[in-house]
Amino acid sequence: MTQPPADATVLALDLGGTQVRAALVRADGTRLGRAAAPTPAADGPAAVVAACIATLQLARENAAREDAAAVSRLVGIGISAPGPLNPWTGIAVEPANLGPRFPGTDLAGPIGAALGLPVFLEHDTKVAILGERAFGAGSGIDDLMYLTISTGFGAAAFAGMFAQVVRAAEAAGSLGAGAGASGAAGAAAAAPWSAACSLTCSGPPRFPHVCPRASSKRCCVAASMHEGPYMWWSDYDDDD
Repeated sequence: MTQPPADATVLALDLGGTQVRAALVRADGTRLGRAAAPTPAADGPAAVVAACIATLQLARENAAREDAAAVSRLVGIGISAPGPLNPWTGIAVEPANLGPRFPGTDLAGPIGAALGLPVFLEHDTKVAILGERAFGAGSGIDDLMYLTISTGFGAAAFAGMFAQVVRAAEAAGSLGAGAGASGAAGAAAAAPWSAACSLTCSGPPRFPHVCPRASSKRCCVAASMHEGPYMWWSDYDDDD
């Protein structure tokens, strides 16, 4: 892969359960043209993708008024989105907080086509931990962990000995080999969906994280360990 020039810029998109936010970002982390809109999750995947495209376009237009030269140096789009997702295919596999119709939605394809730039999709907690390590509270720290407590919950870990975010198979058995995930505590929506969790689950219970997406007390439980993640069905009862 060709190394981008030192003064290259990118469009950054943060897709969350309540907001879609975008900006043009310089190499030093400064942002231009910030734009935001509500996430229309209730209107379905097409509406969410359209909101992402519109917010990115608005951010690019706003940035052009602030620094036209920075816009001319755009080399790509980075998307931070809730998981599980597949960063290699650009598909949201089973996001916990974007509605029951969102699993399997292609994010990278239509957004890249609309903006005319290559797109890189990554799990929001991984993006957050990389940002903190580069510009924030994790600067200069070799090993760190990041917890997300928002519309959904998530976590990511950075290993200094590898100089990268720890990866494991995200929802093994559902995504198949090669799918990316944080070496973390899983992810779940803050509020349950009416539809039952569709993930294929297996494995032993280790450091369980209860997924409230299931429609009954038979909840999907997930955990990621050093040797890999596990997802399984449990007769978890919240009255116990």
